[in-house]
Amino acid sequence: MNQSLFPVYGYTLESPDHSQVALRDQANLVLRPVFAQVQGISNVVVRGGRAKDFVVIPDPIKLSALGMTPNSFIAVFNNSNFVLSNGYVSDYRRLYLSLTDTRVNDIEELKNLILKNDGNRIVRVKDIAKVEVQEQQEFVIINANGSNAVLIDLVKQPGINSLILQKTLKLVPLKREKFAERDKLNPTMI
Repeated sequence: MNQSLFPVYGYTLESPDHSQVALRDQANLVLRPVFAQVQGISNVVVRGGRAKDFVVIPDPIKLSALGMTPNSFIAVFNNSNFVLSNGYVSDYRRLYLSLTDTRVNDIEELKNLILKNDGNRIVRVKDIAKVEVQEQQEFVIINANGSNAVLIDLVKQPGINSLILQKTLKLVPLKREKFAERDKLNPTMI
């Protein structure tokens, strides 16, 4: 059995002040890149927390008054919220992947997304729909020290000694200013 397929070390991220959405975002956007750069780590897996969902509830009366159908409403989102590969660019013996990213990042961008422009009037999402941010339903719940937490699992590369990896991880510079005062990042052995 190959031990390099499973997590060998990990951390729990807990906070009494932040939501599960904020903890998961912090783990994915701040901690995951830091741990991914550690020599000997092949993968960083974030479990637990909650992902945020943008929920759009269109008003059927306003929708029909503008001559729009639910399918045309959905088509606008499909055509303006995507990531597309443009191909590779070669430069100085390096290969770069070029991407077009038109994803909606926050609720204000979503509310201001243009649904229809007929030359006379611009119709935005906020004009005909209610937009909310909700927590996505999760089926994996991580509990650490009696509270909900986010688990950050570290998978080692083949041939790396686990004890040396543990010592290396203790030297990882985790900037405290990126955490709130009461956030806790506790090491766990898997």
